[in-house]
Amino acid sequence: MLRDFAKHDEDFGHLKQTYELWTNATISAASKVLIDAENARQLVYLIGYREGEAPPERDQRIRGQIAA
Repeated sequence: MLRDFAKHDEDFGHLKQTYELWTNATISAASKVLIDAENARQLVYLIGYREGEAPPERDQRIRGQIAA
């Protein structure tokens, strides 16, 4: 209901919508390219993102992802 109001209101209807992805890890370079491409293509909305930190090497070693 609120979104429909905003879409058709003369003060809000022309504004670009913004969506934001929040992650608890880093986003791959390929994913960033896709997000940037979508942002370049879209006129109605913008996609942003907030990345978490990459896990420390010690934590990766514990999980068996890096050989000691």
